[in-house]
Amino acid sequence: MRQVLITGRAAACCWSVRLIGAIMLNERVPELVAEEPVRVTEATEIIDRIAKEGHRLTLPRQTIVKLVAPRRDHFSAQEIWDEVQSQHRGIGRATVFRTLDLLVELGVLNRVHVGDGCHRYAVCETSHHHHLMCVDCGSVTAIEAASIERQIHRMAGDSGFELLTHHLELIGRCAACRERLVPTA
Repeated sequence: MRQVLITGRAAACCWSVRLIGAIMLNERVPELVAEEPVRVTEATEIIDRIAKEGHRLTLPRQTIVKLVAPRRDHFSAQEIWDEVQSQHRGIGRATVFRTLDLLVELGVLNRVHVGDGCHRYAVCETSHHHHLMCVDCGSVTAIEAASIERQIHRMAGDSGFELLTHHLELIGRCAACRERLVPTA
């Protein structure tokens, strides 16, 4: 049997523990299938959304959005800061952090925790999803898991809990990295 480390961030840590326990107690945990890549929001759409939501559309914000939008991996605020400094020295570090926070607030970025003690970010697809994250190469794959979604909502309802949102992150090694770990004879 294959083991998968499942971590969940929800309203409270105990909710995550209950979610993991409930999934593990099932007779069979459904396979999670990575979907075909979902259309990711373009930089111009993000910039338009910032303006539409009534936020200031400064040149530094636009620059940060243009650096973030095409990314398909998970990245740290520090990595964006380093990239900004190599190309646009006039943008302050606090501006990078505040812009990333705004993009999370707008639903453009997901803030994910990969176990290294810092938050990382992934550009959101256009529908609700969860992530498979590789600890070796840093790839982030969006997945949809309808059966787990139903179970999460059922457990919340059974507990009388009003579920506002949830995040599920599966952390491990992608097929390419696992293949590199296999010793050759």
